[in-house]
Amino acid sequence: MKIWMINHYATPPEWGSSTRHYTLAKELKKYGHEVTVIASSGQHLLKSKPPKGTHSLEIWRDKYVKFLLLPSPDYQGNGIRRLWNMLYFAGQVLQLPKEIKEQPDVIIGSSVHPFAVWAAEYLAARYQIPFCFEVRDLWPQTLIDMKAISKYHPLTFILSKLEAYLYGKANRIITLLPYAYEYISKFNIPPSKIAYLPNGVDLNLFPTVALPQEPQEQLTVMYLGSHGPANGLDTLVAAAAELETKPASKPILWRLIGEGSQKSQLQAKIEQLNLKSIKLEDGVPKSEVPQIISEADIFIFHLLDVDVFRYGVSPNKLFDYLASQRPIVFGCAARNNPVAEAGAGITVPPQNPQEMAEAIRQIAALSLAERSEMAKRGRAYVEKHHSYHHLGDKLNNLLKEVVSH
Repeated sequence: MKIWMINHYATPPEWGSSTRHYTLAKELKKYGHEVTVIASSGQHLLKSKPPKGTHSLEIWRDKYVKFLLLPSPDYQGNGIRRLWNMLYFAGQVLQLPKEIKEQPDVIIGSSVHPFAVWAAEYLAARYQIPFCFEVRDLWPQTLIDMKAISKYHPLTFILSKLEAYLYGKANRIITLLPYAYEYISKFNIPPSKIAYLPNGVDLNLFPTVALPQEPQEQLTVMYLGSHGPANGLDTLVAAAAELETKPASKPILWRLIGEGSQKSQLQAKIEQLNLKSIKLEDGVPKSEVPQIISEADIFIFHLLDVDVFRYGVSPNKLFDYLASQRPIVFGCAARNNPVAEAGAGITVPPQNPQEMAEAIRQIAALSLAERSEMAKRGRAYVEKHHSYHHLGDKLNNLLKEVVSH
């Protein structure tokens, strides 16, 4: 089967951190499928830019997966240039039949934004093949709940109409969020059309790692991921200040690793508070994550208290955390809580630095054996529920069913 996965922000593991589709494609290769991931060469998640060629398509491949990177204009932040980048990429997708003579058997369009999904649906209709809509973010609901856009804005109306159209046209809807079916069903979509396929982890990249041995001079608290508005990392800075005022039983070093629009504000806040225990570091490609992540003693996961999370969350970084066998402080009010389900850490209310600091004190006070048992439960949980080996098998069966009808 020839499969196209269209995701504006997908990256190969050596060039960035958005590797869900690379890893799923790698798993599908085991079943004899030929998978092409179609993404943008002009996007903020690429840590390394592809080498420039003379052709309009930049091609990256290994023995498992082929990437087509379509040229798109550069942008910074979330302004009009980023919107233009999205629309331009969708236009580039529409031109693919002129560039590629081979026809796929099925197309998956991923909704990091809906314009690329619309282009994927258009191509599927042109080729008269099945179209699967992968729902990663609920647009425009996420933008409304984040107060990034008013529900009365003209763009909200356009996105709502586009969302309803795509739900109706999809042969199958794949959602990463465990309760998104409740939202999607409002569009008169039958439950049989919706499949849950969360994010996961390639366990081959995360061999079982023991916790650092005692004695330790300090404990490293690590956050590895996006520094965007939804992550609310000012709470982590405030928690670091709390721990400098009222320390844990061991000294704490905070490492916040990643990129995003809030990073400069966080640095300014750290300098304003004259904090000595926290540092911001550059983001790293996915291929470097296992090494970096092994340097942590405790992980932090945090999201703002936003209504849209009532449909659940499925963050890549959380499953990386669980796979690496470290205890986790989970600061999120989402309806699902993998850390609590696994028994792999402590849950605190979001946007509450005092509770976050106290959770770190509690974990720091545990013996190495107690922290190890907590962390082992997290590893067992992702092996059972979020291994990409299992998720790839599930996607293979789904696509075979879609194509056979």
